[in-house]
Amino acid sequence: MPQYISSCCCRGIQRKGTMDDLYFRFRDFIHVHRMVQPGEIVLLSLSAGKDSMAMMDLFLRFRDECRLELFGFHLNHMMRGDASREDEIFVAGHLAKYGIPCRCDRFDFSAGIPGGVSFEDYARRVRYTILSEYAAETGASKIATAHNRDDAVETVFMRICQGTGISGLAGIRPMRDNIIRPLLDFSSQEIYGYLKFRGLSWREDASNRENVYVRNYVRNTAIPGLEERFPRLRDAVHSLSDVAADTVTLIDDLIAVHYGDMWTRDEEGNIILEAERYLRDRRLLFHVINRAFGELGVFTGNGILREIWKRTATGRTHEVLYESREISARKTMRGSVPVIILAKKAPPEATGDWGYGITLDRDDILIDLREPGITVRLFFAGYDFFEGKCRDNSFIFVDAGDKVDYIVIRNRRKGDRITLDGLSRRIKKLLIEMKMSPGDKDRVPLLVVDSEIAACMPGFIADFSNRTGDRHKVRERGKKILAIQVIGK
Repeated sequence: MPQYISSCCCRGIQRKGTMDDLYFRFRDFIHVHRMVQPGEIVLLSLSAGKDSMAMMDLFLRFRDECRLELFGFHLNHMMRGDASREDEIFVAGHLAKYGIPCRCDRFDFSAGIPGGVSFEDYARRVRYTILSEYAAETGASKIATAHNRDDAVETVFMRICQGTGISGLAGIRPMRDNIIRPLLDFSSQEIYGYLKFRGLSWREDASNRENVYVRNYVRNTAIPGLEERFPRLRDAVHSLSDVAADTVTLIDDLIAVHYGDMWTRDEEGNIILEAERYLRDRRLLFHVINRAFGELGVFTGNGILREIWKRTATGRTHEVLYESREISARKTMRGSVPVIILAKKAPPEATGDWGYGITLDRDDILIDLREPGITVRLFFAGYDFFEGKCRDNSFIFVDAGDKVDYIVIRNRRKGDRITLDGLSRRIKKLLIEMKMSPGDKDRVPLLVVDSEIAACMPGFIADFSNRTGDRHKVRERGKKILAIQVIGK
């Protein structure tokens, strides 16, 4: 992936006028919520959009005043072809201009999203996992995201529709663990005004206008429709969130007085609840479980809480109370004490899936495939070159067709098949027949063209033959031939 490398004392600074008021509000918001301390390292999570570019500019102005060290991070979702790549270049270029070290990662969400999880949730989990890893590498004690006031209102609406309790009404809070959200006091319109005042550029994501995503529907349709009748809707929802957050804090404090700490953590970071302490009161259990799920970064609706209550009331010593792709809750014994253990599951990228989307916009492309540990070169070859190298397993050649300008190289997934000699073959069985080790099977690159597996390339990682699918075999001169060569292992 491309690499671009290159004080919280607020007194004594005078306001310069109302046009620049957002900077002073930004500074005061950080100060009031004690988001950063002088000398801290802050990792900025940046898209190329208006909120991110405003946040970057505000932190650049605040950096010297608070003696901060800044790092930047951008995740290319690879869902919008050239536009995604241009977003990455845009962010990296701006950070390099100001000498901020930057990491730009790519994660090919177009290669498939696990069943039962939305794109928004999947992307959020992947992004926060990589952010946490990069924060550990850089020593960053805080990760700053560019959520604004309107994002918080949209989140509350979405949670109401999903069946939230009072904790969900609290919406997005200014801080959670090491995550800080310094733009949470500002509306989208205020941020647009700041960008124009400062003469800053940003990129618009065209997919934000597509109502296929729940948040986009809430943002583009539901809230504007209600605002026609209730013009102060956003202020009312924001006020509700503040009241809900204060109420949750008050309940937490009262529980601490009467019961002590709500939970403990084990060495793996799982949350441990003493079951008998909470089983006498359904309301108490609902609140504590809901708060514990939130502590693990997972939103929980009331339906899930009712299911957990029903299962805890069975009286069985060992019971799975709830399980999803993100989290599990189970009742068991620790010594002689019945406990409820909430455990966050490994993130999606920890399953071993990897993939790289590649736009064929030039004749010679080098790509580092980190997971299999190889470098590949992609170029368009003539027929004579193909004839001379077609039996060399450091190459694979495919008939790219006239319209192919984007491909994916990834590892195998459940159910993957390739058509060879007229027969549809399971990739898994094909690799078993080659007697490959389990670890090598997951490293084998597959070439995907128009959602079809065009080639299987075990020869790129070990001494095996590569296989090209029937529809993509090179059969005659005059065809557009895409060559992929492994040049480093």
